[in-house]
Amino acid sequence: MHPTKAFLSLGAAATLALLAPAPSHALTLALTDLGIAPGFDSRTPTYGYGLNARGDVVGQIGTGLGTQTALWRAPAQPTSRRSATYIAPPAGYSNSVSYQINARGDFVGSVASGGNLAGVNRGGTWSTLPAIGAGASTGRGYAINDAGTIVGQDLPGNYGFPLRWVPNASGGYAAQRLTGLGGGGIAADINASGQMVGASNVGVLLGPSHAVLWQAGNTVTDLGVLDATWNHSTARALNDAGVVVGTSRNAAGKLEAVRWSGGTMAALGGIPGWQNYPFAAQADTLSDALDVNNLGWVVGRALRADGQMVGFLWREGLGMVDLNTLVSPTDPWFAGSDVFNPNGFLITGATATNDNGQILVSARYNYRLGPTNAWQVTHAFLLTPDALPPVPEPASGVLLALGAVMLALRRRHRA
Repeated sequence: MHPTKAFLSLGAAATLALLAPAPSHALTLALTDLGIAPGFDSRTPTYGYGLNARGDVVGQIGTGLGTQTALWRAPAQPTSRRSATYIAPPAGYSNSVSYQINARGDFVGSVASGGNLAGVNRGGTWSTLPAIGAGASTGRGYAINDAGTIVGQDLPGNYGFPLRWVPNASGGYAAQRLTGLGGGGIAADINASGQMVGASNVGVLLGPSHAVLWQAGNTVTDLGVLDATWNHSTARALNDAGVVVGTSRNAAGKLEAVRWSGGTMAALGGIPGWQNYPFAAQADTLSDALDVNNLGWVVGRALRADGQMVGFLWREGLGMVDLNTLVSPTDPWFAGSDVFNPNGFLITGATATNDNGQILVSARYNYRLGPTNAWQVTHAFLLTPDALPPVPEPASGVLLALGAVMLALRRRHRA
């Protein structure tokens, strides 16, 4: 006997209720100001790029020729402020910047004196990484996994090529050129299993840029683009499940955050309301995804209705949200004596996130110079959630629950 229309409607409603996303956890993110190191002017900008699971951060103090690597160690207890440790460049080099830190506390970046060389700091000691191209005096190490394998780029003749540096038995590193799509490129991130992501020019050195995924054995996969006419994408990061995030030009020609999972690319859109910005049509960037953690959280920067580029958090089933809305206006940091006007605080972008839900961002605020004077400064901040959202019910559990409901409905119908 076929079920009645009423039974079908009730069954469909039950199915939708079970498969719909659970109510979102109302995240509140606490602020930690990652300030300057002792001896630096309090108005000196700081920027954070790399974040490990412990909450250690690496980045830079200052800009231009004065750039220096900063390391912010996680304290035993959460605090609203941390002071940076200044990491001096190796002898003979004038400045440095670091981009990622692994679980052991090793970090990678570049050191400079004239040209840049890719470098790694292990146990507090810098080492420069070998290049491949003849005359390659510039390079950067962008990511390091817990096994110590590093990825980045060297630039012989002003053309960039993706590299992997593998630890060798003598305590050094062997450089390996990664196979691309026929042109130059960059390797931006590496996960625990050795998968790597970045971008490669298609066909020739200055050809279109496509996001790519390299397996540990150096086989390359073209991850494609949102729109064939614009023909552009790049991958920024991936998690241990192989979920990749980055950006691609959409049909309107705007850069839009994208996510690749299971061989499928999905556009992540923008912060709701961005279309209300009067000059939205002229904006080049709608959103840009910069990192993804093993929870599936994606962070980056996106256009807001007032025309500001702000940090965002994207979660599956919940979409994209402005990180500024997740910080409480009563956060203890705002009560600091050096904060001139709390309303001037703005998170302008998010660069990294870890599996504890911490998010590394840049924010600007009005630093108090006196009773009536202020100086706008940019600092790295770490956002720490009050609690992680509950783990979603596994699909098998949902199906079991669905089966139980359908069985009960069928019995009710027969009665």
